[in-house]
Amino acid sequence: MSEWSSVSVEGSPGPMDGAGGAGREPASDEQGGAPPLLEAALSYADRGWHVVPLHSPTPTGCSCGKPDCRSAGKHPRTDHGEHDATTDLAQIQSWWRRWPDANIGIACAPSRLAVADIDPRNGGDATLDRLIAAQGPLPETPTVLTGGGGQHHYFQAPPEGTHVPYKPGAGVEVKTRGLVVAPPSLHVSGRRYEVEASAEFDDVPLAPLPRWLLGGPTQDAPFEDPPGVTLSPQQVTALRSALNFLRADDYETWIAIGHALKELREVGRGLWLDWSQTSTRWRPEDARRWDTFRPERTGYQAVFAKAQAAGWVNPASKESRPEDPTAREGGKANPAPDGPEATDTLDIGLLPSDIDTLVIPPRPWVIHPRLLGGTITVTAGPPGVGKSAFEIASLLSVATGRPLLEEAILRSGPVWYYNNEETKEELLRRLLAACKHHGIPPSSVRDRFQLSSGYGRPLVVAKRLPKTGEIVPTPVVHELVRVLKDCQVLVFAVDPAVSTHTADENSNTDIEQVVAQWRYVARETGCAIVIASHTRKSGKDPEAHVADMEALRGASALVGAARQVFTLARISAKTASRLIDPRHIHPHLVRLDNAKLNYAPSPNSAHWLRMASVSLTDALYDVDQVGVFEHYTPQWVAEDKLPQQEGRSERHVRLAQAVERLGLAPGETRPLSALKEKLAAATGLSQAWLYANLAMALPERGTADADGGEYNWSKDATKKTAPILIHRTPGPVDDPHDDDGRDS
Repeated sequence: MSEWSSVSVEGSPGPMDGAGGAGREPASDEQGGAPPLLEAALSYADRGWHVVPLHSPTPTGCSCGKPDCRSAGKHPRTDHGEHDATTDLAQIQSWWRRWPDANIGIACAPSRLAVADIDPRNGGDATLDRLIAAQGPLPETPTVLTGGGGQHHYFQAPPEGTHVPYKPGAGVEVKTRGLVVAPPSLHVSGRRYEVEASAEFDDVPLAPLPRWLLGGPTQDAPFEDPPGVTLSPQQVTALRSALNFLRADDYETWIAIGHALKELREVGRGLWLDWSQTSTRWRPEDARRWDTFRPERTGYQAVFAKAQAAGWVNPASKESRPEDPTAREGGKANPAPDGPEATDTLDIGLLPSDIDTLVIPPRPWVIHPRLLGGTITVTAGPPGVGKSAFEIASLLSVATGRPLLEEAILRSGPVWYYNNEETKEELLRRLLAACKHHGIPPSSVRDRFQLSSGYGRPLVVAKRLPKTGEIVPTPVVHELVRVLKDCQVLVFAVDPAVSTHTADENSNTDIEQVVAQWRYVARETGCAIVIASHTRKSGKDPEAHVADMEALRGASALVGAARQVFTLARISAKTASRLIDPRHIHPHLVRLDNAKLNYAPSPNSAHWLRMASVSLTDALYDVDQVGVFEHYTPQWVAEDKLPQQEGRSERHVRLAQAVERLGLAPGETRPLSALKEKLAAATGLSQAWLYANLAMALPERGTADADGGEYNWSKDATKKTAPILIHRTPGPVDDPHDDDGRDS
């Protein structure tokens, strides 16, 4: 009977449903709706069969929306299709909450299934009759009646290395890979797939696949080892590092890597076994697969290619060059000149032929100029400055589309905040306080704001292996990518950076491997990734680290990987002294500055915020106040000229002394770009630091602070690309009749 009346439009619950949720809630059928697809999918997962949601047939075609879809109701809804198939009950529940009418696909290979597909429309019944007449009847095994009038006979998969799939005749195909549509999925005819009553999954065990359906040798033939390939210890280390970027849980990848490593013989076997055991599905008997691998069409460099596609960068690429298997002499391999990178294609720089009409899409800004899709933003500040309150207010702005902090919100959508230091209760307290202060009903953002606590169980994307000391990605990286895609998250913020890994935060080599994971997440999902970081101790001046990229704690690799870097700092006493605002406001003011500008910003160029105290109880004398940020516009004593920051550090003094030793003539002006190399060499400071901090070392020309000084700087603020200039004042004119001002 046709069931088109039960087909509905795709479900679209919000991202707060996420991928979590415990328990087994079968889909209800109280109002005569579709059969319990979720319950069936969960039951298949209980058997160890890997399932994935498929599109559904509709009265007009397929839920994919393609008018010419040739596989209506039979192709996956997820990005990676068969490779997303899983037995994870929480993931399956999440899928069918999102798509309650999704058909069910079972991935044959990881489920260890072989399915004989009999299609009577193409002569399958006649072919099967001839086979049975010649070979005998099919063994009793679970059988499914398809919606198209055919049958699916389920068998145990044959041993690895057996020749499958096989088409013994018209309308009959034996599948051991790919997907099979499972009951009670809906067929385009309007009928459902059903288990044959006499051959239920619960009543009849899977039979071995008959030999006459194998289509090739039925015995596993022993394979001769290929000529051995010898690698250096550094090359083996590089391979082990690359393998850590690949998922052993993925069946196709697991088999492909085995074939690729086979030429390394015992070394390859050890690498493959160690990597295989990172999978939660590993069984000791799986080690026998190694003997079935063939390396004729592949080699170990395929591991590097796959890992590079997943974001891997060889940490020892300058020291170790894995061999080129095509350049062997006398059975030994010669080193390749370019290592794994040789597998990449060189871009020779040709401009597109349609360049005259080419339309370049705009950058995917979420908040301009701070959050850009597909890139990393680092927000740095000292402990207690309010980084978490700032991130919550910022994310609420994106979730609601309202510029709560007076920033330019260019895109609005789902957001996710993951704090590894605070409890869920404390995070909810801060979120509710921000909603209350800004007049946002919390329920209005439930489907757009995900809030996670890593307290006691932090989100860790990279860890150090105890035996080798290598920094490797954790399985959570791929899980994070999947959830971000499923929930279509625009901005993902994590706090703090140091809690997301077990590497040495002061080692650039280690941190490069950590930030490689965040780059991979950003690239794969298109999310704007926000990482909160601490700054170094800055003494008594709370503004000492303003717009200073080098003030961040730990290795510089984190800053190097970020497209945007911003600092948060409390107002200093000297800056506060120029305010007209009431004095009780001063301690609550915080400035946000762009640390990737090439000059030190003055206070009136900062984005100022005020920390307001909010009570969740509305009690008159509630001591349990919560800090919430709001935008603030300070009123200055002299808005055109503002003070420089107080409390110069030793580095600022060193820079000022180096300027004095340049030997500029009185009245001479030179651009900083012409002097930066000399100043960097004289001070031991980076050129980027010189640009960002010159205004802390010298007074600005034309200000009261410059009066009486010999050296100062200037920049045309009306021109974005104007150079920074260093000046030496002309000094007094020599009077030949004045003997140094002394009486004769």
